[in-house]
Amino acid sequence: MVFVISINILNFNLIKKCEDYHNYFYLTKNNDSSIILTDHLYIHFLKLLKFIEKTKLTHLEKWLYYFNYEGEKDMAVIIKDDEVFKKAHREYQKFSQDEQLRELYESRIEVERRYITDIEYAEEKGKKEGKIEIAQKMLIKELDINFITEVTDLTYEEIAELK
Repeated sequence: MVFVISINILNFNLIKKCEDYHNYFYLTKNNDSSIILTDHLYIHFLKLLKFIEKTKLTHLEKWLYYFNYEGEKDMAVIIKDDEVFKKAHREYQKFSQDEQLRELYESRIEVERRYITDIEYAEEKGKKEGKIEIAQKMLIKELDINFITEVTDLTYEEIAELK
């Protein structure tokens, strides 16, 4: 029997309704979740943000520990008796000692940080524009400025500029 398994490691909370650090899903019919397309396809989500460090780790939790802390914490906790983790740790060390690969990785991280910053800026700008639009409509209706500042969180000065 052949299975297709997709493993997605997330450092953000994609699935808000699921509190566990590990969730998996099947593909189901859009209007009837009792009809599963196939039981040979699993889509796993491992949420690093939900992982809580503890003394006794399962094999899966060791991987979450590795992905969360490699390069930051001592890996002896997970590699002492496990060849797979020893090999992963050695490969990480090789990678991090290769200056060209490290620079490529760091530039990729910088691009991601800039993207996140741009998204956050755009969201804040959109919220501000929405507040201004609401304040303008309230001014047209001649509502009290104190009320407008309370509802929109805009300052008196910002509202005065809109008149």
